[in-house]
Amino acid sequence: MRALTFEFGVEWGLSPDVPARLIPHDARMASRRVLLQVDVTVDGPTISGEVAADGFDRPFSGRLGLIAAIEEALGAPDEPDR
Repeated sequence: MRALTFEFGVEWGLSPDVPARLIPHDARMASRRVLLQVDVTVDGPTISGEVAADGFDRPFSGRLGLIAAIEEALGAPDEPDR
């Protein structure tokens, strides 16, 4: 198959952007398994409830509150490091 080159510098028909020799897994991103219990009450268009984990229990209200409670249970930082 012949590679096609356009003015963008993109070559079609060749290998993907990442060379095969690079490891696709970043060692800084370790896997872990977390058991979360989510109790949700739906009242019309609103939701509320509680997120519980091992030693953690937090009530929430609304969809953003649910996301914030899950992130807090997982120990996720509020702001990404820059």
